[in-house]
Amino acid sequence: GCSTPMKDVGNGRVMPNVNTRLFWEDIPYGLCILKNMAELLGNFPTPTMDFLIRWHQQFMGVEYLSSDGQLNPLVLEQTGTPYKYGIHNLQDLVKTCLPKSLVGYKHPNSKL
Repeated sequence: GCSTPMKDVGNGRVMPNVNTRLFWEDIPYGLCILKNMAELLGNFPTPTMDFLIRWHQQFMGVEYLSSDGQLNPLVLEQTGTPYKYGIHNLQDLVKTCLPKSLVGYKHPNSKL
């Protein structure tokens, strides 16, 4: 599992330390990217990702995931999601990863 960094707040109490890479990098530049890719692939359910994003965002003061289970468009500029870069479909996402000579190539056995 992934342990959340904690900080001592006195009297034997601890709380998540939000001033760590886990919060400010792994959520907006990790889980939010994966969530956005799931949206691009047909918006299939991602209950574990949703849980982790919601759990962390409650301590961050940023709502990355809206109550409807979709990424919040008002904060996408603070993430590394494809949407931030104007990529709104799977084909455009794949184009960013291919040499120009392979854009539009369809493998003979492709199911897409």
